[in-house]
Amino acid sequence: MNKKEVHLLWKYLDENIFGVEKASEYHLVVAALIATVTFAAAFTLPGGYKSDTEDGPNRGTAILSKNTAFQAFVISDAIAMVLSLSAVFVHFILSLKYFKKFIFLFVFALYFTVFAMEAMMVAFVTGTYAMLATPSLGLAIATCIIGLTFFLWAFFMISMVFSRTVEEEMEDED
Repeated sequence: MNKKEVHLLWKYLDENIFGVEKASEYHLVVAALIATVTFAAAFTLPGGYKSDTEDGPNRGTAILSKNTAFQAFVISDAIAMVLSLSAVFVHFILSLKYFKKFIFLFVFALYFTVFAMEAMMVAFVTGTYAMLATPSLGLAIATCIIGLTFFLWAFFMISMVFSRTVEEEMEDED
């Protein structure tokens, strides 16, 4: 898509689907919720902490810190946190009157929020796997499969939106 097509798509979306200001309010709530959940997950680690009664330099550290799935959880949780806070920041900037005309900022915030949701789902799946793999590998795998269906549903919904948008544009041209 060239710049003109992107602009026309966003103009169409703003006029027919949602108002950017109203959508921005909803997106801000979603981004703030993701930031809250990922922040809490960072301190309520899967597997817990090594006991305070334990002596040595490892006291208070994560029990699963050497587990690869746990490490993936920590990284994806951090990515979700940064992306969601970036979206919150952009929405804050958009609330200032001067920046309302910069629609591309809204698009950035939208992408940040979507990618934060994806990273949060990866954090959920890897954190759950890290906790369940040893006691119940079957349950861990089942939980991962169920969690990863999020990506299938998201892809399906996005492809449906784009296909219908293209169909409507073709009808408008006729």
